[in-house]
Amino acid sequence: MSTGKKEKKYLYIRDNGMCRYCGKKLKYHQGTIDHYVPRSKGGPDDYYNLLLSCRYCNRIKKSMIPNNYKSILTKQFIKAIKDGMIVSGVQNRKNEEIEKIAKKMNRLEKLGDSTVFQSDCHRIVVKNNVILKMSKLSGTEESKHQTEEEQHV
Repeated sequence: MSTGKKEKKYLYIRDNGMCRYCGKKLKYHQGTIDHYVPRSKGGPDDYYNLLLSCRYCNRIKKSMIPNNYKSILTKQFIKAIKDGMIVSGVQNRKNEEIEKIAKKMNRLEKLGDSTVFQSDCHRIVVKNNVILKMSKLSGTEESKHQTEEEQHV
């Protein structure tokens, strides 16, 4: 992947200028950008799947998929939304509302052409650092509570 200066700068700052695998402090020019889930295994080019790595760790990791990839990608997704690096393509949704919903994301449901993050109440579909769809899951406590409130209006 050819990352631009903006992308590398964001990742360098987000990862505190350290290799995310070994913790080595890196100068800006020493850092490489690694796909946590490799592109060869369906990993996207989105910010939540990219991290700063030293050349050595990047070479050793090759195309392995770390066991904890779902939790790491979910945390990085939430951070990228908070940092304004993932934008909404969904109309009538304010950034504050999206960030509040994203903070509750606790699992990755699908990775590939588009990625699906989910909480107990919502599902968010992302592709190319853009939120394509947000939906409320029916049958959740939040949905039931909201429906009861709507009936009282």
